[in-house]
Formats: sequence, structure tokens, C-alpha cells
Amino acid sequence: MSESSEYLPDIVYDAAQVGALDTRLIEELGVDEFELMQRAASAAYDELGHVWAMPGQMVVLCGPGNNGADGFLLACLARAGGWRVRVVCLVDPDSYGGAAADAVARWRE
Repeated sequence: MSESSEYLPDIVYDAAQVGALDTRLIEELGVDEFELMQRAASAAYDELGHVWAMPGQMVVLCGPGNNGADGFLLACLARAGGWRVRVVCLVDPDSYGGAAADAVARWRE
């Protein structure tokens, strides 16, 4: 297993700080919420590629809210990249709303 990417920040933000950053990007800078979720999934998938270069099997655990829905988009990227993917959703997938529901729909496609 290789080291994590060198570009990762030295500081870690808590959930409230990340939520505030997301809100600012969406409300003040006009970033589309679904686009923001896709960027998060893409960054996670890129980081995964640094650790596991070969496609194999993957289980993605998806919790509630947009962070959980990011997992559905990560699963989509992994499946497109040749991984055998299983999603385990810790909440009813039909309980997601807005952009999170769009992520679930993308997975179901």
C-alpha cells in the first residue's frame, strides 16, 4: 500500500466547517450542489487510485445526507473503472432528497 497523496492538506476540518464551506460554495459562489458532490466523489476515487491501482472488488457504505450520497457517485466511478462494486446503504435510499436523490438515481442507472 502506498502513502497518501502529498497534496492533501495538513489540517483537517470538522463537519460543521465543511458544511459551512459547502454552503458558501453553493449559495455565494453559485456552485451546483450535484457538481460539488461529483467533485468530492472524483477526488475520493482519484485518491483510491493512488492506493489500489488495480480494479478489484469494492464495498461502498453510504450513510445519510449528501456525504452518504457522495458514496453512490464514488461507486459509479469505480464501476466505470472496472471495479465490481456493491453499495450498502445504511438508510432507505428513497429517503434522500435533492442532489443526493440524483446521486442515488445515477447509481441505479
